[in-house]
Amino acid sequence: MPSPSPTLTLGAAIERALASHPRLRAAAFELEAAEGAVQQAALPPNPRSGSSRRTRVAKRVRSPCC
Repeated sequence: MPSPSPTLTLGAAIERALASHPRLRAAAFELEAAEGAVQQAALPPNPRSGSSRRTRVAKRVRSPCC
């Protein structure tokens, strides 16, 4: 007599379907990326390095090309 197969719960079936369906996996990755973008947008901007006097002078002295 064959042994009974393990019971598959609805939750386990949904998890399995979500994990194996390519479009659903892609949507999950897009959602994760969007959540990361929201989190990053909420952060303060990265600090900028101060420009040296030489850089500021060089930008002023440059002549237009052509």
